[in-house]
Amino acid sequence: MRTRRAFLAGAALAATIVIQFGAPARADAPTTTTGEMQIFAAIPVKPQEMDGFLAVMKENVRGSRKEPGNVSFDAFQSEAGGDAIYLFERWKDRAAFETHMTLPHLKAVVAKAGTAAAGAPTERFLTETAPLRGAAPKPVANPGSSRNVAVVPHVKPQERETFLKAFAEVMPQARAAPGNLAFDLHEDMRARNVFVLFERWTDVASHEAHLGQDYSKKLDGIVPATLSRPAMEGRVLLKEISVADS
Repeated sequence: MRTRRAFLAGAALAATIVIQFGAPARADAPTTTTGEMQIFAAIPVKPQEMDGFLAVMKENVRGSRKEPGNVSFDAFQSEAGGDAIYLFERWKDRAAFETHMTLPHLKAVVAKAGTAAAGAPTERFLTETAPLRGAAPKPVANPGSSRNVAVVPHVKPQERETFLKAFAEVMPQARAAPGNLAFDLHEDMRARNVFVLFERWTDVASHEAHLGQDYSKKLDGIVPATLSRPAMEGRVLLKEISVADS
């Protein structure tokens, strides 16, 4: 079984995993959400439409971050290239999310996607799983140099507790590691035992140093056996889309 480090050598495959992120469904958001809403999304874009779509998406990122109910809103592309945009959104509550859906900067993205998207956008609506509560977002001083990792583990039902215990033991150490900005595990609200691990690091070096630590190696030794799909099948390394010209 390849480790997470070994994935770096095969990152060129990352652009293909957009189809694995879930069923298209922003209009199908879960109706029972309470507390913070978190969404991980992937939008496949036609290559010839990427520049125009990026311009509209950057305006959406800027506008979304200014909304009173927004906790964080980040847009990414794969480090390996490819024609997909990934979003990680956090909203204070469902009301904030629903307000966002009515605003011009979001409607402009929806309109542009009508011609620019290469397929249906896909989304996972997420919930936190005790005892793995997410930490408050840390400021990202240099988004352009950050290393960002998204993983979608599919866990065997009978291995759920082993999987969660392994992450519960590692999470405090990962979050305290030099250069860590986020290390959060969420569960798909519509697919029990499907999770999203989202990591942010100040740079590649801090991420790779984390991978070499004993606690990280221990996690690598436990998690693969708990999964119903190969460990690296749902992982992508991401670079943040800069909106610094706002």
